[in-house]
Amino acid sequence: MKKARILIVEDELIIASDLRKILTNLGYGITSTAISAEEAIKKAELEKPDLVLMDIVLNTKMSGIFAADQIRTSLDIPVIYLTSYSDKKTIERAKRTEPYGYLLKPIQEKSLYITIEMALYQHKVEKRIRHSEEKYRLLVENMSEGLIKTDKNGVVTFLNTNFIEKHGFSPNEIFGRNATDFMDEKNQKEFKKQLSLRKRGICSTYELVLNKKDGSKLLVLVSPWPVYDSKGIYKEVIAVLTDITELHLTQEKLREAHEELQSLSTYLQSVKEEESKRIAREIHDELSQALTVLKMDLSWVARKEPKEKKTHKMVAHKIKYMMRLIDNTILAVQRISSELRPGLLDDLGLVPSIEWQAQQFEERTKIPCKLNINCEDESFGPDISTAVFRIFQEALTNVLRHAHATKVNVSLSKHGSKSSNLELIVEDNGKGIAEDKVKSPMSYGIVGIRERLRRFDGTLKITGAPGKGTTLKVALPLQ
Repeated sequence: MKKARILIVEDELIIASDLRKILTNLGYGITSTAISAEEAIKKAELEKPDLVLMDIVLNTKMSGIFAADQIRTSLDIPVIYLTSYSDKKTIERAKRTEPYGYLLKPIQEKSLYITIEMALYQHKVEKRIRHSEEKYRLLVENMSEGLIKTDKNGVVTFLNTNFIEKHGFSPNEIFGRNATDFMDEKNQKEFKKQLSLRKRGICSTYELVLNKKDGSKLLVLVSPWPVYDSKGIYKEVIAVLTDITELHLTQEKLREAHEELQSLSTYLQSVKEEESKRIAREIHDELSQALTVLKMDLSWVARKEPKEKKTHKMVAHKIKYMMRLIDNTILAVQRISSELRPGLLDDLGLVPSIEWQAQQFEERTKIPCKLNINCEDESFGPDISTAVFRIFQEALTNVLRHAHATKVNVSLSKHGSKSSNLELIVEDNGKGIAEDKVKSPMSYGIVGIRERLRRFDGTLKITGAPGKGTTLKVALPLQ
C-alpha cells in the first residue's frame, strides 16, 4: 500500500520535529515542514501532499485558517488542524474551512494515527462521491429529455440545463416558481389534477403544453416518479419531460394527409359510380336501342321474298344468323350495363339488387347462394346502398377467385338499439383465409372494402380457418 505523504505546518520547531518522528514511526512520508502560511501554500502547490497538518495560530500575518482554506479549495488537499486553543470563536472560523479533524497539543500518537487515517479515508470517499456526482450531473444536464424536480406544491426546485435552454427561460426565471406559471388555464387544471392524484398515491404518464419564453408552445410527455417520506406522505416529484412537439406535428400532418386521402378515395369512388351509371345508361339506351332497331329492320328484310328461290334461302339463313348474333349482343349489352351499374340499385334499392346479384352469381358459377334478408321493406340512402352492394360484389368475387366453395350463405339485416346498424354477412364453406392475408396491404379487395366502410365509420371483420371456410361480416351505422 502506498504511504501517505504529509506536509507539516508548525512554527514551533520542537513540536514540528516531534511530529516528524511520530509520523515516520507510523510509516507516513514527510514532504517537508513549513513555519508560515505563505510557505505552506507554496509547498502544497509544489509538493502536492496527500494531507496537511496545519497549526491554526501561526506567528505570521496570515493565519493557518487562511492557508488551510486556500489549500483546501484550490488544491483539494485535506487539512487537519493542530491547536492549543479551543476558544469558540477560533473553532467557528476553522469550521468554515471544512477541516478533516482537530488535534489538541500535545499530540498523542494514537490520536494522530486515528485522525489521519479517518481524514484520508473520508477524503477518498468524498472524491469518489464527487466523481460520481459529476458523472451523473453531466449525464442529467446533457440528456435529450428534460429532468425536473418539484416540491409537493408544484414549485420547481431543479430543471436540467438542456431543457432550460429548450424552454427559453433562464434558471433564475424558473427555479422557485410554480410550474403552473408556464401553462395556460387548461394545462394548469391537468397539472393540478395530476398533483392531487400523486398526493393520493396515484401516478401515471400524461401530456402537458408548456409556454416557452418566445410565446411558442412546447408539448411534453410527463413521466413522473413521486418521492414519499418515511411516513408515506408525498414529498416531491422527479419527472422526465420528453419533447413530443415535433412528433405531434408529424402526427397531425399524417392525420391531415390521411383525411385528404380518404376524401380523395371517397371522391374517386363517387366519380367512378357516377361514370359507371352514365356509361351503363348510354349502353342501355343507345346501343340496345340501335340493336333493337337493327333487329326490326332485319325482320322486315326477312319478309321480302327475293325473285330466286336459291337466293331467298341464302338470305333467310344469313338473316337468321344475324338475328341470333343481335340477340346475343343485346344480352351482352344488358349484362355489361348491369355489371357497371345495375338499374335495380337506382330504381328499386339495395335489397332487390342484392337478390339479383345473388341470382346472377348462382346462375353464372353454379354455386348455390342462399339469402336471408330481414329488411325487405327498408329504404336506405343511395350512398349506403351503393357501398353495401359493391362490398357484396367484392365478397362474391373473392369467393369465386379464392375460396373454391360449394355453397354461400348471405345475411342482410338490421341490428342494435332501434336497429341502428345495417349488417351484411357473407359466409362460404371454402378453403378458408389465413390471418396474414386479411391484414396484407396487397389484398386489394379487402383494402377496397375497408376504404368504402371508412367513410361511414363502418366495421369489417373477416374470420376463417384452413378447410373451414371464411366469414365476412360488415356493419354500417345508419344514423
